[in-house]
Amino acid sequence: MATPQTKIDNMDRWYLDGLAGFIHAIEAAEKSNQLDDVKNFAEVLNWSFSKFGLAPTELAEDEKISKAAISKWVNGHSLPSAPTRKTVINWVKTKLQAQLDALEASPSQMSRMA
Repeated sequence: MATPQTKIDNMDRWYLDGLAGFIHAIEAAEKSNQLDDVKNFAEVLNWSFSKFGLAPTELAEDEKISKAAISKWVNGHSLPSAPTRKTVINWVKTKLQAQLDALEASPSQMSRMA
């Protein structure tokens, strides 16, 4: 029978694997120009915000982008220009990679995220 700690460790590993897989998927989508599609771009933002804890307000502040524009992108109503898309995707990848690196360096961080 699994102990409570084993269950937490398994959940931590699943989260880390999911985070690493999502970063890889973003990179693959970027290379194949799939993020030029409004739906795909919106999906990356939605997952980043809802599943991996990034915040639209932080994106707005860090990259000097209006919250209204981000809302339109998240809801699939518009697509930013190619240079802005690249900036946003780089921001997402950087934030997610920093999260992954921090969690891998200190697994005890995972239990505090819940």
